[in-house]
Amino acid sequence: MSSITSPVQVIPAFGYVDHPPLAPLVLTVFQFVFGTSIYAIRFLPALAETAAVFCTGILTKEIGGNKFAQLLAACSFAAMR
Repeated sequence: MSSITSPVQVIPAFGYVDHPPLAPLVLTVFQFVFGTSIYAIRFLPALAETAAVFCTGILTKEIGGNKFAQLLAACSFAAMR
């Protein structure tokens, strides 16, 4: 028995039970661009979390919060994760 490897590139499934259809596609593109190291794979969630904390501070400012309220809201959101 010999193992035959196919030169066909693996395309992610259209979706899984616990993941929406776009998640495997985004991860595949991200791995193609940045590689498959542990730091490259964890960079995207860290970037998304940073953006969410930043948006929390911006939202707090939009509803009338001062600098302390913005800091408190952003730190509270970051601590929740």
